[in-house]
Amino acid sequence: RKESEREKGEEVERWRRELEDVRKEQERLRKREEELERKIKDVEQNSRSSNNGNNNKEEEEGGEKKSTIKVWNREKGCGLNIKVIDLTRVLAGPFCTAILADMGAEVIKLEAPIGDDSRKFPPFVKTINPETSQPTSESMYYTNINRGKKSIVVDLETDVGKQILRELIKTSDVIIENFAPGVMKKFGFSYPEVEKLNPKIIYASISGFGQTGPQSHKPGYDIISQAASGLMSITG
Repeated sequence: RKESEREKGEEVERWRRELEDVRKEQERLRKREEELERKIKDVEQNSRSSNNGNNNKEEEEGGEKKSTIKVWNREKGCGLNIKVIDLTRVLAGPFCTAILADMGAEVIKLEAPIGDDSRKFPPFVKTINPETSQPTSESMYYTNINRGKKSIVVDLETDVGKQILRELIKTSDVIIENFAPGVMKKFGFSYPEVEKLNPKIIYASISGFGQTGPQSHKPGYDIISQAASGLMSITG
């Protein structure tokens, strides 16, 4: 009987520890939710400001008709009022969408659960993890070419992930991807399929050797283009 009571006591203690872990995880998720809501609010406010503050109106001499001049604003962009779905990774695609974000577009970057490869690229800068409040490091490479974007984790190999992307497509103007040719079709998001959801959407695909042809299956990293073009024979 004593053995049974001890086992019950140990089991209750395990439950208490598990409950404490659950409460800590709930608190972490609550803080993360607040942080994400704050980021989204800041981005939306900046987007509205860019749409309202990009025109510099100057009155001509003599009280004549006012002229409207669009000016570049590094913080607010130039009022490119479009919504872009960013499915790109590493450099070519993210650099493209970073420029669109600089110009005022709302860019939503979708990352797989493992994250963009460039998150692992040096150099790194020391920072604080907002979820754990612990010191960590962050890739400056990744931060630079993904500036000004919203970011969410979406697993396109799951039905939930696919449905999230479908809903985004319905309300977006542009979708940009740099998967290997054929990957978007495998996920169920080739151009004909995306066009059914949004006939007006612009569908941009970036790859090293095009979408068709004998070399289309090859990856398009920088070192491959240097070798294929003969540049390496010049630079060593």
